[in-house]
Amino acid sequence: MASDEKAHAPRLRLRLLVQGRVQGVGFRAWAAEAANDLGLSGYVMNCGAGDLVEAEVEGDPSAVRRFAQILHHGPPLAAVRSVQSRAVPPRHAESAVVPPFVIRR
Repeated sequence: MASDEKAHAPRLRLRLLVQGRVQGVGFRAWAAEAANDLGLSGYVMNCGAGDLVEAEVEGDPSAVRRFAQILHHGPPLAAVRSVQSRAVPPRHAESAVVPPFVIRR
């Protein structure tokens, strides 16, 4: 695909809730590295009482779906029980420069 075509490809944004042993095990850093490797933007952050992580990820639909799949595994010390996802409206125009994926506190 030419870079001009890629700039105008449709974008997908998902909000994902990952439940299990996902805090204190390097999950956020692992997820950020995976998202950045896939060229995605968005964020990941801890939520709740220690067993929930929220992520929003945006980019090429196939890369977003791949990211959602790998969240089911997590880093070595994690124990993922469930991953819920729902589509949300993209925040960035198809031709916009998209910010990197970040870890929120």
